[in-house]
Amino acid sequence: MRLLAGVAMAATLAVAAATTRPFWQAPDAAQAQAWLHDAADRRDAGAEAALARWSTRGNAPARRAYAALLAHRADATSRQALQQVLADGAAAGDAEAATQLAELLSGAGATHDDARIVRLLAQGSAGHVPAASRLLGLRALDAHDLPRAATLLAQAADGGDAPAMFLYANLLRAGQGVPRDEARALALYERAGDADYAPAIQALAIAWRYGELGLQADASQSRLMDHEAAEALAHAAH
Repeated sequence: MRLLAGVAMAATLAVAAATTRPFWQAPDAAQAQAWLHDAADRRDAGAEAALARWSTRGNAPARRAYAALLAHRADATSRQALQQVLADGAAAGDAEAATQLAELLSGAGATHDDARIVRLLAQGSAGHVPAASRLLGLRALDAHDLPRAATLLAQAADGGDAPAMFLYANLLRAGQGVPRDEARALALYERAGDADYAPAIQALAIAWRYGELGLQADASQSRLMDHEAAEALAHAAH
């Protein structure tokens, strides 16, 4: 027991040491997160300045933490700074930053540069960011390129993206752009439902109500799914 207590104490001290570096030393991921919490929760100007400084120097952990801090601010100055931080990340090969920048540039109030957005999403998708593949898949759907949409949405679904699971399940269910496969569609609806994605739970409620996707009609199970979908929607609203 004393040995275990000693190991636990050593681990605690190691974590503490990892998150108490001075601002002039380059942060690792743990330190960047510690500065993020200090800047966000304690309004620590020194921690925020350190994140900004190391972000401009190309430190990836600081850049990601600083982007997370700026993303929760609605003012124009923070939005402009976030765009620059994400652009720096994308230029450095950060697929997550490229995807986030594409989403920012696609948002309401943004001046849309469609060609740039597509390039950024392609970078994100190539870097195995599920959201990027999903967004490219949605563009393919809008262009009525169903085979490409199915391929991209399948990639995003395999990466754990719940909205992509739902969208790809819809294609599988209808046999659009991919051979019809109701069993696989059902499995994807269930996986997305397990992630509290309300549209997937609603699809399951309908399937149980009418006995679709190989299920036997069951009104009580359908009502249960309706209740879970309402809870998921309420949770998403907050």
